[in-house]
Amino acid sequence: SRAIKSVQLGQMHGFGIEDLTDTPAEDATTALWVRDTDNSAAIATISNDADFTDGAFSITTGGTGGHQTAVGTNTSPWKCTTGKPWWVETSIKLAAHDTTEFFFGLTEQDINTDSFHIEAAGDNKDKIGFVKAAHNVDAVTYACSVGAVGTISTAFDTAIAYDTDNDQLGMGIHWDGAGSIHFYNSAVTATGTELGIWTKNTSVSTGVPTDSDLALCLMIETGAGATKTAIVNYIRGAWTV
Repeated sequence: SRAIKSVQLGQMHGFGIEDLTDTPAEDATTALWVRDTDNSAAIATISNDADFTDGAFSITTGGTGGHQTAVGTNTSPWKCTTGKPWWVETSIKLAAHDTTEFFFGLTEQDINTDSFHIEAAGDNKDKIGFVKAAHNVDAVTYACSVGAVGTISTAFDTAIAYDTDNDQLGMGIHWDGAGSIHFYNSAVTATGTELGIWTKNTSVSTGVPTDSDLALCLMIETGAGATKTAIVNYIRGAWTV
């Protein structure tokens, strides 16, 4: 791929330029990417994943219910500004779908804020993303909120159910610069098969946080007394400056 003039790119990838095992903790001041290191959360590169053959990395939670981990950008350059579109995307697998919650997208809150994916909409809590808001529930929903307006978990137009361990899920979000957020996904795909074509699932124009500076983030949380792991092919995005 090639960069487009006036667009900034950022990517975390298993075979990228960053040494992911040394990605700094959330209080770092100069790093491009940071991670939530609380509760002995871990990150590691993976070079032999059968599905993500171009490289991957893992993130693993702590071992008690409610423990989370996250990786994200150290700055918050994404903003829903008229005439300045952006996009973000990821491709992941969950080792234990049933007892793992997650959030992927953009957040106004620090990535080490415990359970920020289910905090009620309010001041300084704006977010746009895919959400698995509860363990023991297969539904993946979307969040799009500004202040107290909008949603933190609403069903997609076409339901997404993450119901099998190690299935692949591609998730993408696009701000069109004209008032709407568009959510894209591939079908949840069994391990050992191609992820497939991504299609637009749902468009939202209510609760769009036009006044917020947002960071890109992937967070997982365990809903049981054991560690949970996500395998990540990539996290990436672009914004217009």
